[in-house]
Amino acid sequence: MNSANWTFNKDVYLGPRDRYFWVKAKDFIQEKKVAAFKANIEKNKISINIDEGIIKTLRLYLSQNMLDLDKEINVEINGNLIHSDFVQRNKDMSKEIENDSGYLFDTYIDINL
Repeated sequence: MNSANWTFNKDVYLGPRDRYFWVKAKDFIQEKKVAAFKANIEKNKISINIDEGIIKTLRLYLSQNMLDLDKEINVEINGNLIHSDFVQRNKDMSKEIENDSGYLFDTYIDINL
């Protein structure tokens, strides 16, 4: 994995060079396999290249500092447009905050692969 590129250069979202704090694999097709991926955010477009056939669902945590959440968010997986819509902001984030006291995201979307 490589470090993410940020439109707004907010290094609060940058983890170590091999981590993306804003991407979480939720459901797997094959357990105990590693999926290599590279993610990039440019304006309101998220591009992800990921090994196919391993992960069922990705959760993308989003922040107003990363994207303009008042505009449509586009998500491309391996060059294919998977999501093109506005995000819902009034989701219950208590579970995520409970697991990370430094949680700095406003919402999330789940992407089924």
